[in-house]
Amino acid sequence: MIDRWPEVGIARLIAQRHGFVPGESLLDLVRIYADVDFLHIPVQQVDGVSLHLKAKGRRPSIIVNSQIADTRAKFTLAHEFGHVLIPWHSGTIFSYSDSEKKTEGADNAYWEMEAEANRFAAELLMPREWLRAQVLEHQDPAHVLRVVLNLCGTSMAAAIIALNNALPPGYVYARTDDEGLVSNSMSSHGTYVKPFALGEKFAGSTRARESSACYNLNFKGTHHWLQYDSEKVPETVVDERPWRTIFDEIISDTNAVALQANIKHSINAIISTCNTKDISAQAFFTAVRQRMAGRDEVYDLILAHPLFNVFLQKKVAEFISRRT
Repeated sequence: MIDRWPEVGIARLIAQRHGFVPGESLLDLVRIYADVDFLHIPVQQVDGVSLHLKAKGRRPSIIVNSQIADTRAKFTLAHEFGHVLIPWHSGTIFSYSDSEKKTEGADNAYWEMEAEANRFAAELLMPREWLRAQVLEHQDPAHVLRVVLNLCGTSMAAAIIALNNALPPGYVYARTDDEGLVSNSMSSHGTYVKPFALGEKFAGSTRARESSACYNLNFKGTHHWLQYDSEKVPETVVDERPWRTIFDEIISDTNAVALQANIKHSINAIISTCNTKDISAQAFFTAVRQRMAGRDEVYDLILAHPLFNVFLQKKVAEFISRRT
């Protein structure tokens, strides 16, 4: 989805034209196109300003607030550089550190320009294809994040978002506080498992139990990446009963209907959704479990039932048999 943004394409074009790669001097690159100053900006929550954008006969100017942290200053410089290069950004643009603090009279067009400049900055500093190559090489999101922080010089928040956008399907990120409760969470694109809810306990969660690997980083907080297999072969259990009988037993044992009246219909709908063309039985089985993991308490109870895999294998087998 990120590839469709024109501002991302502009960032890639500029990097290719100048041979700019992570770790090189951003300031030297920006000064080819604009004047740059680092000054105290006496306006609350303004990180940077872009001046004379697309003004005839005027060279663009960028001011970065000298009072902000180095990592934020670097991203702000890249952000303002985006305003300079994105063709439809013109005039003078103030960039605020807190998007919730909107200026009087600011409209959606302004905030869309800010989002475009952010996407430009993220791609320039942390190119998606470069990040993908790092993931393929190291196979460990925690290690890749350390590489990004050391080489790209961006903030932790910006690096985590960029990394999540570059990860293949099958990853859920969670940051936890001192009590082990989730304070931030997101899933990579195409992942069936939903992100954690804020305040949810990470350790011992259904999402954690369903994962095939967990990568951790203790730096500026505690960070976790859960990885999920695309195909998980369940243990075969012999049970001659039809899936409907087994399903009814699971629902009865977990008292699921009392917790959610339409739970049987909901689970059948999830299973039907996962029945995509040419999907293998193993991938089908895995997709259903991952879609259910962490949805809420009733789904977790059903997933944990010792007969659920038996039911699901029979249900999947029935769907597969209808194709022939």
